[in-house]
Amino acid sequence: YVNVTLASVGYATFYDSKNAYILPAELKAYAVSNANTSELTYTEVGNIIPAGTAVMLESADKTGGELLCEVW
Repeated sequence: YVNVTLASVGYATFYDSKNAYILPAELKAYAVSNANTSELTYTEVGNIIPAGTAVMLESADKTGGELLCEVW
């Protein structure tokens, strides 16, 4: 497991180059693309974050706190 701390507004960034993770039901993960342009594109990755994928995490209730993500 890895502990993820979300900001008070319910968001965090996350990356692990070696492990994939299973998200708890309280979180959604979005991959961000087009980072070098003026408009970002967010694509939901589902309940498993693949290894080597940088994501933005969002809590379902938009509040901060700590959650555990399980290594897959």
